[in-house]
Amino acid sequence: MFVALTITLALQAVSVQVGGSKAKADSAKRAVIRDSIRAEIVNRADDNRRRPVRRIPVTPELERTAFKDSSSRALLLRARAARFEQDSTLLSYDASAYQRISAGLGFRAIGRDRLLFRVENASRVRWSRSGGLHVDVKGRRAVFPMLKDEDSDVNMEDSGPIPYYPGREALWVGSGMARAEVDESEMVHPIAIGSEAYYKYEAGDSLTITLSDGKAVRLRELRIEPRRPEWKFSVGSFWFDQTSGQLVRAVYRFASPMNIWAVAEEETAREREEDKKAGRKSDPDDEVPGWVKGMMSPMEANLEAVTVEYGLYGGRYWLPRTQYAEGHAKASFMRVPFKLEESFKYASVNGTDSMPPLLKQLTYRELRDSLFGHDSTRWADLTPEVRRERTRLLAHADSARRAQRAVRRKVECATT
Repeated sequence: MFVALTITLALQAVSVQVGGSKAKADSAKRAVIRDSIRAEIVNRADDNRRRPVRRIPVTPELERTAFKDSSSRALLLRARAARFEQDSTLLSYDASAYQRISAGLGFRAIGRDRLLFRVENASRVRWSRSGGLHVDVKGRRAVFPMLKDEDSDVNMEDSGPIPYYPGREALWVGSGMARAEVDESEMVHPIAIGSEAYYKYEAGDSLTITLSDGKAVRLRELRIEPRRPEWKFSVGSFWFDQTSGQLVRAVYRFASPMNIWAVAEEETAREREEDKKAGRKSDPDDEVPGWVKGMMSPMEANLEAVTVEYGLYGGRYWLPRTQYAEGHAKASFMRVPFKLEESFKYASVNGTDSMPPLLKQLTYRELRDSLFGHDSTRWADLTPEVRRERTRLLAHADSARRAQRAVRRKVECATT
């Protein structure tokens, strides 16, 4: 979860230009660096998906101590099954999406934080099971209060949040596809298979909502806490529809702050161990220089609050209404608080409106295959020299493709 938020903040398609050719050159350099980072992130993410899942086996003793009552066990199993049950009768929706990302900057633990930047975007999102997804960006703006008398150039490339698509993870803000099993090398999902080895569960309050047609919807709370405090675990309250097991509301946070250097060292050690077993040479660039750690220590991040709320539409479909996340990052004496807010309003669910035809665009993986053929070699199996060269080529191709989209978007905005 936190990784997704960090990438969202770090790779926001917003640049600040201070007039003149030098500023434009600096902006171009930042774009090259951003595209290189984007290529590295996607390639590493592909490797992580191919890695075997690492988790503690759920022994009878762990399963026995995971539940404080039988109701919590039944509710967890029902919610777990519902994560991958796609309702085939949900055929389409038409929604308005709004997103606001804010980041601040402070230099004291106690004191007022200043707003560093704020980015807002609004879009119309249409999805159908037969026609796919269509996003119309309605507007986007950014403000940089700490940079006086500067011109800000907002890139319209980010299309904004998507409320629903088949396989979407319902719990994490800003996340992608749901994964069935727990993987302790990343955030440990409290509902996924194997979560009993890491969490304890207790049934909480119940609530009955009577709809206008007389139908009663019964909700039940599941309180979840980790067996030990660690950043990759969450603690909070989760409400589910008792009949369908669908998530209705969640409020949670990190169990403890994330030590970024410790996580980076753990990841590097794991990669080196994998390289050693496979007889590969480790990339020395993966090691963080000591002087960087000295300058930027302590370096930590904490997700202090996440709220996810769903609404019932058509008396049957639970679709997201609001998503909110708040936290902060700390590097040496600097503190960077951030907020992510998303909301959705639905004009229709299972409506009859037709969608415009979709333009075929290469995905990042298709772009990579077009450059390197159908080479299935894992990123970690490549030599450092080949990695750097492929990252350079991918970044260049991605930049060219994004530049073409930007030109096409300006033409469309000027003519419509």
